[in-house]
Amino acid sequence: MNKQQEKIALLVLVILHVVGLIGLNVERFRSDFVPLIWINLVFIFCIVLSLHSKWNRNFLFFILGVFAFGITIEALGVRTDAIFGAYSYKNNLGFKIASVPFVIGLNWVVLTYCTGALARKLDPDLVPRVIAGAILMVGLDALIEPFAIRYELWEWTGGHPPFRNYIGWLVTAAIAQVAYHKLLHKTGNPIAVRAYIILVLFFAMDLLLGKLL
Repeated sequence: MNKQQEKIALLVLVILHVVGLIGLNVERFRSDFVPLIWINLVFIFCIVLSLHSKWNRNFLFFILGVFAFGITIEALGVRTDAIFGAYSYKNNLGFKIASVPFVIGLNWVVLTYCTGALARKLDPDLVPRVIAGAILMVGLDALIEPFAIRYELWEWTGGHPPFRNYIGWLVTAAIAQVAYHKLLHKTGNPIAVRAYIILVLFFAMDLLLGKLL
């Protein structure tokens, strides 16, 4: 992967999120942009993981394993209300598997991958990495929740996620982080950490604009 490809990938990510932020927060465009959110998630998945430095069996196991884990844990969460609280997915995220949008599985992979890459830079040991990565995922989820409610991606009984949601996220994210750090050894991605920062800024800006507009 050369520097030119890296710059192009990063530029595309920035453009996608800037255009999305504008489109979602301008009322006349919002109804056109909300149905495109799931497509944006697919693009993020493809762009970020395409820059992974070492495509091998472990990398494929990571993608398939975290995808299956994400879909399974979300399906159990939706059906039992026991993991994250009482919630259900609406119809703005595309087709579903067991009442869970397919792109949610892709999102689990991307979030685990980006937070794992950042956690790896923060500490050399496994346990602190797993804890740090899980906390980074929970922090991002705290920003995603108001976004999802605002644009009717999913809904919570009572209108807002309970505290149990974040405890559930911390535990399940930690499991996904173990998979990342066990399967992906000394592999790099030049935009993974920056992709996480872009996501944080995007959701934070949308939250701010939602309060101001």
